[in-house]
Amino acid sequence: QQLDACVGKVLDALDAEGLADNTLVVFTSDNGGLYIREPLAAGHRPNGALLGQKTDAWEGGHRIPFIARWPSRIPPGTRCERLLGLTDLMATLAAAAHVAMPAGAAPDSLNQLPVILAPETAPAVRHELLAQGTGGYALRQGDWLYLPKQGSGGFTVRVPPGPLWGLPYAKMGLTTSDIDSDGRIKPDAPEDQLYHLGDDLAQRKNLTREHPERAEAMRARLEELRRRPKRASPSASP
Repeated sequence: QQLDACVGKVLDALDAEGLADNTLVVFTSDNGGLYIREPLAAGHRPNGALLGQKTDAWEGGHRIPFIARWPSRIPPGTRCERLLGLTDLMATLAAAAHVAMPAGAAPDSLNQLPVILAPETAPAVRHELLAQGTGGYALRQGDWLYLPKQGSGGFTVRVPPGPLWGLPYAKMGLTTSDIDSDGRIKPDAPEDQLYHLGDDLAQRKNLTREHPERAEAMRARLEELRRRPKRASPSASP
């Protein structure tokens, strides 16, 4: 309710000043939600069906809402299925303001303004994304998501085990093929993880053994991106 009130005040102020039609407003978050005991017990799941929570490289740790409002430019009520990272905001907002980016600035940022202005028809600008949890990375390519190690890539299921932060896996009612109900890695689990988010957004089934070529190609690409100097990887997100 407090958040709704704050957003409402911003939008009301833009209306009062006559600036709403020509102002781009973005509502988003810097990470997925953290599971807390009392809201979970009350039935609130901040990350919906997504696996994991804040800190994780699983989708629950970094897939977030992104809502954009620009009445004179963005068609109302439209929905976008294209891939976008928050690093793209620098180049996107510069383009919206008709400001040229300095040479070498924001090398990981891609201009997503065409996608934001035509969310249902514009071709995708970004085709891969490197996401980071507190304990590892995940690489997204189209609908495929790859993690080069076991566990959540964060604090939910740590490999090797360590202190927890947020609710443990066993308390959240999550289900995925490599983890037992107590939050422990199964003895026969693969050493890495591959999911097809188009078919399995909740990441219930690790497909590494079904698609070993895809897993190996994404592992090699992830290593390539991690080795590159920071200024040389415009397709990756830190």
